[in-house]
Amino acid sequence: MGLLLFIWVLVRLFKMARGVLNTDSVKNDDFGSGLTVGFLAGYVGLLVQSISMNTVIVIRVMEPFWFMAAIVLSLPRLIEKEEAREDL
Repeated sequence: MGLLLFIWVLVRLFKMARGVLNTDSVKNDDFGSGLTVGFLAGYVGLLVQSISMNTVIVIRVMEPFWFMAAIVLSLPRLIEKEEAREDL
């Protein structure tokens, strides 16, 4: 059961990052799109590496990974707030 839940979290994270990449506010922002593409590339790299090594339990890898996941998730709202502030 725990393995299935972990796989579900990994799949949802990938779909979330891909959905953020497809939003208009991130597509029009070079930094946002670069950050999201870099996150997706690193995510796929970690998944490939985890086939032969237990990457997920290493705190030096996973703590920044989840921090970047949170930044990528909140990126569209941050960009929209910044654009609204510039319009004033």
